[in-house]
Formats: sequence, structure tokens, C-alpha cells
Amino acid sequence: MAWWLWHPLGVAVAILMTGHVRHYVVNNAAFWGATQILTVGIAWGVIMAIAITIASEAATTSTVIKVMLLVEGFFAVGYVGYAPSPEDRFMYNKAGQTATVGLVCYVVTCVIVVVVSRWTYVITMLTS
Repeated sequence: MAWWLWHPLGVAVAILMTGHVRHYVVNNAAFWGATQILTVGIAWGVIMAIAITIASEAATTSTVIKVMLLVEGFFAVGYVGYAPSPEDRFMYNKAGQTATVGLVCYVVTCVIVVVVSRWTYVITMLTS
């Protein structure tokens, strides 16, 4: 009956489950240098953008739902820097810096994926 609802709902729940990464970032970020902040932030943003794009493509054909899942992913990427540990909050808020790097990479990767997917669509239409 409502089989079309379960796939997007499953993607949304999977995105929410990625919030467990926050525990790792909050507990360790106070001890990270700039290299670790950039590495974790870039990896987190790029991996989330690609995973959510692929999962949403597989789950639904609705553009509105895909956009909603990408917005939820944006908040999930930013969540890793929410409420850093006390020693990190009063120093440099490195968890927040990691989240900011992740958000920038998430947005850039989403834009690149959309542009590339549209180019492949146009090329496919022109060659067929």
C-alpha cells in the first residue's frame, strides 16, 4: 500500500543514525591540530554528500523528497560540532571548526554531484 514511503523514510532514518559520529568528534576534537580538523571535516562532508545523494536517488524519484533528504543531511553534517566538550568549548571549539569544514565540503560536493549528473543526462540525451 505505502511501499513508496518506506524507502525515503529508511534513508531519513539512516541519516539520523549518522549522528553517532558526533560522539567521536566531540570527545577527540580538543586534541586535534589543523590537519586533523581538515581531514575529518572534509571526509565527513564529502562522504555524507555522496552517500545521501546515492541513497536518495535509489529511494525516490521525487525531486522534493531528494532535496529534503539533502537538507536533512546538511543538518546531520553540522550536528557533529554541536555542544562540544567543555575543554574544547573554552579553548578553540575545534569540534565546531570540524563541523564548519564538513558543511562547506558537503555543499560543494552536492553542487558538484548535481552539475555532473545534469551533464551526464544532457550527454545521454544528445547521444541517443
